[in-house]
Amino acid sequence: MADNNPNVIEVNEANFDAEVVEQSRQRPVLVDFWAPWCWPCKMLSPVLEKLAAESGGAFVLAKINTDENQALALEFNVCGIPAVKLVMDGQIAGEFTGAQPESAIRKSLSQYLDGGEEEEKPGTRLEEAKAVIAAGNYDDATKKLKSLLEDEPDNAEATRLLAEIHFKREAA
Repeated sequence: MADNNPNVIEVNEANFDAEVVEQSRQRPVLVDFWAPWCWPCKMLSPVLEKLAAESGGAFVLAKINTDENQALALEFNVCGIPAVKLVMDGQIAGEFTGAQPESAIRKSLSQYLDGGEEEEKPGTRLEEAKAVIAAGNYDDATKKLKSLLEDEPDNAEATRLLAEIHFKREAA
């Protein structure tokens, strides 16, 4: 555990309500269910601790050793570790299981800590679809374009690209 980091705390069955439930009413608490023998836990822990340190107190990282706190693991339906749960206002707001890359964790946390991710710039999904088409991956491009058209049914460029993919497949 990160030494001298007030945003990283050890939690157990005795202090869980005060350190997680009550504290989550003031600021989010990221709960890390781990065990000393778990290699993915050992990979994930430094990443979570780094993010907690960088957050400047935006959230607290509560570490729970599942070997020593089996009742908590059972209560939170921890079936695999590492299991990470974000608690806000006493409720689970988000969660994931298994080691994740730092970028994915940052993105997930930003949804809760920054008031949501940045709004997508217009044309971003269209540009992504064009890049996927250029790479020849028509299946992924079709999925991206259909998703875009669900949100923007009048997007003529997306419709044109979808038709173009259809004709390229027919010609092949």
